[in-house]
Formats: sequence, C-alpha cells, structure tokens
Amino acid sequence: MHAHNNLIPRWDIHEEHVEDAAFLWMQWERALLAPDFDLEETAELEGRLRAHLEALAEAGAPVAHRLLRPALLSDEPERVSAATYALVLGGCVEAAGLRLLLADSEPGPRAAIQRALQLIEGPAGTEQIRPFLADAEPALQALALEALAFLGVTPGPELEALLNHDAPGIRASALRCARRLPPDSVRAELLRAGLVDAHPQVRWEAIVLGLQHGARAAWHACLELARTREEGSRRARVLMALGGGEAELRELLGMLGGSALQADVLWALGFSGRVAAAEACLEMMRPARTAALAAEAFSAITGLAIAGPHALPAEPARESSSREEDLDADLTPRPEDSLPLPAPEAVSAWWIQAHKGFEQGTRYLAGKPASAGRLLEVLGRGPMRRRHMLSLELSIRSRGAHQLQTRAWARRQRAEWTRACESQARLPMQPLSQLLFR
Repeated sequence: MHAHNNLIPRWDIHEEHVEDAAFLWMQWERALLAPDFDLEETAELEGRLRAHLEALAEAGAPVAHRLLRPALLSDEPERVSAATYALVLGGCVEAAGLRLLLADSEPGPRAAIQRALQLIEGPAGTEQIRPFLADAEPALQALALEALAFLGVTPGPELEALLNHDAPGIRASALRCARRLPPDSVRAELLRAGLVDAHPQVRWEAIVLGLQHGARAAWHACLELARTREEGSRRARVLMALGGGEAELRELLGMLGGSALQADVLWALGFSGRVAAAEACLEMMRPARTAALAAEAFSAITGLAIAGPHALPAEPARESSSREEDLDADLTPRPEDSLPLPAPEAVSAWWIQAHKGFEQGTRYLAGKPASAGRLLEVLGRGPMRRRHMLSLELSIRSRGAHQLQTRAWARRQRAEWTRACESQARLPMQPLSQLLFR
C-alpha cells in the first residue's frame, strides 16, 4: 500500500493515528488475555486498531520516515509493534533494513518487533521473515522460527538441522514449528531428546509436540514438569488437570495445601471440570487472597456466572496490598485483577441445589459435560483468558489437525474456529493417558 505522493500529509492526523494505534494495541493485547472479554468483543476493539494501522501503512514514505521510524526507538512495546506493523504493511522497510533494526535492538524492543511480524499475514510477512532462518545470529533464527510457527508456516528442509541446533532457544522454536508437520514426521530420537533436554522451554515444546503425536513418554514428562516450579510447570498442571484421571486430580488437590502454588493450581482445576475440583474451589472462595481465582475456576466447571447476587460489589482499582507495599513489585494490571469477587454464601447456596445435576467422575465445561462440540463452543464464545489452554487441548486431541492461534487477529481466530466446527471432528475426550499409543 502506498500513499498518493502528490498529497501533503496532515501531520496532526497522522500523529493521532500513531498515538491511537499504540494505545489500542496495548488494549488489544490485554483483551487477548482478559477474563472479561470474548472473541466478539476483542474483534470490535481490533477493528478500531486495524483502521489506524492501515491508515499509517497507506500514508507512504514521508510518514514512515518522520513518525514511524522514530517510534521504533520508543520504550513502549505497543508503540514499537504498531510502528513495525505499519512499516512492513506499507512496504516501507525491506528485509535488510529489518535485519539491521533487529540486530541493534535490545530483547524488549526485539520482542515487540517480532510480535508485529507475527501478525503480517500472507506473503508480505513470510518474505520478511524467511531470510533470518539462515542468519548467523541465533536470536534472529529463533525469532524467525517463532514467527513462522505463529503464522502456521513450516520452514522446510532446514527444520531438521534447527531441531539439532546448539542454542536451546532455536531447538524450542523449531519444535514449536514442527507442530504443523504430519504425525511421525519428526524423528523419534529428536523428540525423546527434547523430553529430557536440560532447558525447560525445550522440554515444554517437546511435551506438546509429543502429546500431539501420541507419545506416551510426553505424558510422563508433562506430569514430572507439573510437579515442579520450573518454566512451563503452570501449563503442565493445566494439561494434567484437563487430560488426567482421578489419580492426577487427587494429586492436584493435594497441591492446594501449599500457598506457593495455590494460584496456579486453582487455575488448573478450572480445566479439570470435575465435581471434586468445583467443591475444592468453593472452599477456596473464603480466603480473600484466593477468592477471585477460585470463583473463576468454579464458574469454568459449573457454568455459574460470578455476577449479580453471586458476586460482591465491584471495588474500584482492586489491588493486592502486598503488591502495593512491595516497592519493586510490577504494578502493571494483571488479567486476574479484572475477576469479580464471589459472594461465598450465595455461591454455596446455589451449589447445594445445583450439585445434584453434576455426576462424580464426569468432566464439565461451563456446566455441560465435556464433548468435542462443547469444547468448540467454549472456545468460540468463552473468556479470552481461558481460550489459550483450550486451544492447546484442541490441538492435542485432534492430533494437530486443528490449531487455533489464540493470539492472532480475531478474524483469523474465527476462521480457524469455523473450520474446526465444520469438520465435525469426533475428538476423543477421554483422559490423555488413554489416547497415547507409542
């Protein structure tokens, strides 16, 4: 896209586009993780963001030089992402220039540039990224792999060498790319090596790929990771919850006793969908520190909305007192800060009546027995915050046939979700340990 060069730019309008794009980018990224946004609401916010980005992309070289390139030096990630996206979309930066920019960037701005590249759909984005696969700088190779994996593009024959790379970041990113390959296309010894890799990020990616390919060793590695506090252990506990049986549920419930893991375990229990998990969450609504997280998990299992008589009146700018008192604490709003506080007595009274409709041993998703259709329904209409792990479940249960990229533009998410629904796939919903065959 290029502007009509005979038009004199209205700098005030373009400056407003830059400011609004940066602000809306930040709001959109938060919405993707929010408990109080769904896909439709996120798409509405996204439409406003994309309008500003496209206006900047169409404005041409003068605006790129005067406003967008200086914005790349900002210490605000959302401003860097918005400027990068508009520059690439408008054809105002070539691969060589992008390489210089990335090589000179610190990790923070580099991640913001990578985020923008992930969202450039079609050949325009892929052509900018592919050259970095052969770069001498491992960080740029990893960036290219991550971006291609996000876009659903497999790198090609060079992937095998990258799976064996010395740098753990590249091995992890290559394993993520391999999720798009047909089952059994990754050599078993490479997968086995990933499952015992010293680097936790590599192990996590090998676990996901292994589960997607039906490897029993990946499930055992997942359970081992879930029992630690290493990188990836929070997500491993969610897989343990949604893919485990009664033994794994008992183990998770036992972890609630230690305060260090309570928040993470409550998050996982919401995906387990079991009556015992719901009742444990009911008890955890009474301590103020765990009330909101416990109520969220309870709602995810039972379908009860924590609103109206089942919620306490909203408090303005609710913050953890410990965070306020810690001078080094990051006071950036967290997704869980938007969760409503439950009214425990009212929720308990509801459960006394409602629990008769729930069977022990059955998994529930938002109040209905888990099935392929119910999983897709919750993925399409549920809170954004929970969709990331549910999409991972869809990928594992479908053996990689349906991979919904939950941090992509909403229109892509909707298209991928629609394809999964139209396939009418009969996803096996039993515990993962019963699905593994090698």
